[in-house]
This record gives sequence, structure tokens and C-alpha cells, in this order.
Amino acid sequence: MDGIAIALPMTLLSGWVVNLLYGEQYNQAGSVLMIHIWAGVFVFMGVASGKWYLAENFNRLNLRKTVSGGIVNILLNTILIPKYGIIGAACATIFSQGTASYLLDFVFKKTRTNFFRLSRTFNIFRVIH
Repeated sequence: MDGIAIALPMTLLSGWVVNLLYGEQYNQAGSVLMIHIWAGVFVFMGVASGKWYLAENFNRLNLRKTVSGGIVNILLNTILIPKYGIIGAACATIFSQGTASYLLDFVFKKTRTNFFRLSRTFNIFRVIH
């Protein structure tokens, strides 16, 4: 999966990349990037699922998932930012994106097949091949 192929190296290289591009005064941004980059995995899933939702005429269901993800993000930001700052915001983004793009497919019976299809993409050995 492309998202994992991007997230793995960025997790390892995030501090170095931030220092290279912006200098040591932005050193803490490397930690945020290391966490936030994993939201991309779920963004890729959402984009791939979007075409399937359109083909199956699940537009309203897709809207419900998107709104639910937004609500989860607002709630988690309200809880996590005061306690953990920008790291909390990055974690909230991952969780809300994962909820909207992946977990809610299991909740809705019509989209459960998509949940299992997306679950197969987490096979790390596909990335290495």
C-alpha cells in the first residue's frame, strides 16, 4: 500500500528531513511529522473507497462517514490538545481519519465488504515486495 510505503521511511527520517528543510529551530516538528504522516495511510484508503462509494451509490453514507470523522476530530482535539499540545492534535487526526475512512466501514452493514477489502491492504509484506 502506498500510504504505508510513504509512512514507514518518513517515520524513520522525519527528524532529519525537518532539520534539513527548516533547521534545528523546528526540531520538535519532526516528532509531529513522525505521527501525522500515518494519517496518510487512511487518506489513501478514503480516496480509494470514494470511487467504490460512488459506483455503489453510497453518497449519503459517505457523507455520514465524513461528518462523523469531523466530529471525532473536534472532540479528540478538545480533549488531547490541552493535555498533549500539537502531538495530541496529530494523534487526533490519525484516529479521526482512521475512523472515517476505515472503521466506520465495519459499522455500516452495506460497507462491511469494503472494510475487509481495506483490511487486506495492511499486509506489510505487500509493501516490501
